[in-house]
Amino acid sequence: MFTWKIASRVFKKRDKRFFTTIAVIIFVLSIPIIFSGEFALLLAIISLAFITYVLSSTEPEEVTHKLIAKGVDYGGKFYAWEDLKVFFFTEKEGRTTLCFDTKKYYPGRLLLLVEKKDMERIKKIASEYLPYVEEPPVTVLDKISAAASKYLSLG
Repeated sequence: MFTWKIASRVFKKRDKRFFTTIAVIIFVLSIPIIFSGEFALLLAIISLAFITYVLSSTEPEEVTHKLIAKGVDYGGKFYAWEDLKVFFFTEKEGRTTLCFDTKKYYPGRLLLLVEKKDMERIKKIASEYLPYVEEPPVTVLDKISAAASKYLSLG
């Protein structure tokens, strides 16, 4: 019914200042962690920093998404309409994302990047199978993520 190719995730090229800030934060956090002997915690923090570095320096691959009569092909993985609850659009950093909440615990939400020009067409097709909601349902994870990004903004 409708197919589009797009990046698999939002990508924002980071500058040297961003990575320097991350390094300073890790250094400051690591001093008391080392003295307290919590090496597992230090390893977890360094791992998160490494993941941040990799995702910020590696451009995403291009994937193909499809809305078909039986469901959603999410970059090669299929989800039937019966396994989805609602859909909505969000916008962040100038990119539009089509979101499907699932009935399963994992993944709880599918996030598909879309071009702004395709929103109405996608909305029309998906509305035949699922309810559209203007405001995204807020989960506990959404609240935690919003609070963390509000207080820990790195630029």
